[in-house]
Amino acid sequence: MTRCAWVALAALGVVLLTAGCQTSTCDRGEDATLVRTGDGRAGTNTWFSSPYYDPSMPLSKGDTGYQYLPPARTITFEHGLGSLPIVAITLAFSDNGSLAPTAGNQAIIECMDDQVVQIKNDTCSDFYIWVQAQGSGIPAKTACQHTMLDEGTGGAAADPSSGLAGAQP
Repeated sequence: MTRCAWVALAALGVVLLTAGCQTSTCDRGEDATLVRTGDGRAGTNTWFSSPYYDPSMPLSKGDTGYQYLPPARTITFEHGLGSLPIVAITLAFSDNGSLAPTAGNQAIIECMDDQVVQIKNDTCSDFYIWVQAQGSGIPAKTACQHTMLDEGTGGAAADPSSGLAGAQP
């Protein structure tokens, strides 16, 4: 009889503890972040989301080390490689901080095709992202759906609350 009471009490405790849990407690803004092909750096069959800057060196005025990736947002990178890319995604906590590989839900690839890679920050933390893409020569079977930003923005803005690439917090 006592064992059943303890089991029932434990089950009630678990229910009460998990009742207030949500999958995300951060505000989900609109996905309007687009980094255009020209905003990154292209090489032979490769594309980088921004130039690499040595984190031990200060940035020059106007330079941005990596793209801003707000919490609970998706960023679309136009790589323009013409085939499915092989991607390497690294994150930093500051605009020119030390890079580290992503883990868990920090950078989820939502879609990838011949022209774009869409990556979602499924956390409530601010990150800066640096993406390296190399063309594989394999064509995509389907195309990603993404919203193009107004041509006048150039994919960058000064206000991080707008969720546009290149913004600073």
